[in-house]
Amino acid sequence: MQHLFSAARTPWVIHTGRMGDGGAMAGLRRAGDTGALTRAWAWTRSMLQTSTQITSQSTITPTPVLPYSNEWTGPVSGTFHVAGVAIPPVTPGTGHTPAVFQGWEVRSYATTDRTYLVDSQPAAADHTFAFARSAPGSKMFRLVDAATSAVLAEHAPFTGLVRSLAADPKVAVGPDAALLERSYCYDQALALQTALAMEDRATAGQMLKGLLSLQRCTGPQSGAFVFSTPQTNTAAGDPIYRTGAHAVALYAVLTYLSSASLFDPLRRWAASAADRATRWLLRQQVTSGEMAGLLTGGWGAWDTSGELDPAARIDWASTEHNLDAWHALRRAAVVLPRPGCAEAAATVDAATRRLLWMPVENRFAQGWNESGLDRTDPLDVHSWGAIFLAATGRAADAGATLAQCRGFAVTDARVSGYLAFRPQPAVPFLVRAVWLEGSFGVALAYSRLGRDADCSALLGSLLPAQRPDGSFPAATSPAPAQDLTTASSVAATTWFVLAARPNHPDSIWQGQN
Repeated sequence: MQHLFSAARTPWVIHTGRMGDGGAMAGLRRAGDTGALTRAWAWTRSMLQTSTQITSQSTITPTPVLPYSNEWTGPVSGTFHVAGVAIPPVTPGTGHTPAVFQGWEVRSYATTDRTYLVDSQPAAADHTFAFARSAPGSKMFRLVDAATSAVLAEHAPFTGLVRSLAADPKVAVGPDAALLERSYCYDQALALQTALAMEDRATAGQMLKGLLSLQRCTGPQSGAFVFSTPQTNTAAGDPIYRTGAHAVALYAVLTYLSSASLFDPLRRWAASAADRATRWLLRQQVTSGEMAGLLTGGWGAWDTSGELDPAARIDWASTEHNLDAWHALRRAAVVLPRPGCAEAAATVDAATRRLLWMPVENRFAQGWNESGLDRTDPLDVHSWGAIFLAATGRAADAGATLAQCRGFAVTDARVSGYLAFRPQPAVPFLVRAVWLEGSFGVALAYSRLGRDADCSALLGSLLPAQRPDGSFPAATSPAPAQDLTTASSVAATTWFVLAARPNHPDSIWQGQN
């Protein structure tokens, strides 16, 4: 990797400082530009809001102040206040109709799997609105200039969830609009982890509440985190649960707990949620047979007719999921502590050595399925694999697998990083695009192996992908076969921050937990 990412190519260096609480941190410094981390975190925080572009300082507020329930379909009403925009002429009312602002409307929406327009009416000159009915789902209201479609004000439920993607400003046609309003458990967990690493405790509290709203508290999947949901309706997530995303979420909650004050009002809620999440994770571990010790993929799958079967078990075992689970179980053993977690983590370690490590190739397989070993070669089995191997005391294996990242190296759009998959027959239609999230994972692995110069050089070679708003795209070019777009990505942006602060005590997968 030295020939591709030499320190001479970038003015970025890793430096170590001391935080106000005495904890260690690692940051990035670039000559003349020390704001990359600040911009990245500011953009991530901005994703707590909806994607609506508000064009004035006006506000709109439903009554009652308490939110309408998802089940409410009766009347909805409220008021709006106008500020920061010229008020249009008023059309006088008659005996049957109120006076209204010319060209302005109040619109009522409901969000289930996506957001739907329920009704609209002219904006009344007395600054009130009232609709005779609503629809199932979370409720949202907008004050809109109908002539220009400008949204002057919006009221949407604040859930503490981040939107996972934002449209690429340079591309007219991007991902499906509903996808841009969706929050993924994995991304939410990374955002929480990043808030802690940035020592933004207030935002961390908001994000913790958002993450815990994704947890099921009853039923057969009690304790599990839903894979994704619309940002403004946490109750609308499909009953899909994935072990890897769940384990990353659990780790973030445990990190919050580990540094929470005894007087933190969220502490008890977080501890209870972490205990339920740990128990769910333990239930995914195979206890007998050839796959004993590994955790299977989770629950919920689409059948051949396109129907979602929430009772469908994902029988395969992903290497990535098992590495995530090991970190979470190790941390649960310390933070909760819960009996059996350390033993379960040791069993995961032994099972991955026995079943998933390929000594001739010096790497992990992608996973284990009904046909046996899945030999597909994705980037994360090398980067996340190296972090895991270093944490379990196998430094030589960690270095050997990380060295193979050179087979994934690519430069695209002035950005040098890594492909999601190296070229191989199992991955057709491969686009030579830099996968930012995965590339930052390699940078973190360098740091975990004590190779700070390589970490610094790689971060520098990825920095040109940062957009003016502070975000990083999911990939430098669209790669549909790998589900990668050029949309700004919470996963990519938070991984940048976590890789840039590898030694902070609240960074992801810190040491042996």
